[in-house]
Amino acid sequence: MRFILFSILFLAVNVCVAQMKTTYENKSPNYTIKFPDDWKQEIKEGGRLYLMSPVESDEDNFMENINIGYQLNKGNTKIAELDKQYESMVEYFSATFDDFKLISHKIIKVNNENIFELVYEAKLKTGNASLLHFTQWFSVKKDYLFTTTLTEVAGTDKWHMKAMEIMNSLKFN
Repeated sequence: MRFILFSILFLAVNVCVAQMKTTYENKSPNYTIKFPDDWKQEIKEGGRLYLMSPVESDEDNFMENINIGYQLNKGNTKIAELDKQYESMVEYFSATFDDFKLISHKIIKVNNENIFELVYEAKLKTGNASLLHFTQWFSVKKDYLFTTTLTEVAGTDKWHMKAMEIMNSLKFN
């Protein structure tokens, strides 16, 4: 009996270790985000962080991804203003993408921060035939305007719950 109990505890500990998350910390501006060890991390232009889902097979030609960008909030933009100005964002995205369709827009609370969320679907103008689903968050902290974007193939939700868990771990320090 003790051996079985020990085996179950050992297995549970190993499962927890396998699910441990990596924490990315950006010290300026100061934010952190947690993600699974099997997600790939890249820092690109302007300090933009990309977190990409694992490749599922050799045929997998799209990695669902979350990216976080930021810029100085020179206009002192407030979240409530973004909610009121979403129509101009829709106009911009309609011109930027093909087959743009707004799904929702609202202010949400994440880790005690007000965030403006815009959810839409569209196709890239680069010839990619796939319809993409975007969940985009706009947040303001101190002197910065942050944009956090989840991009996934529309109609598939294999990574959606995990990606939303990652996005919900975003904290401003």
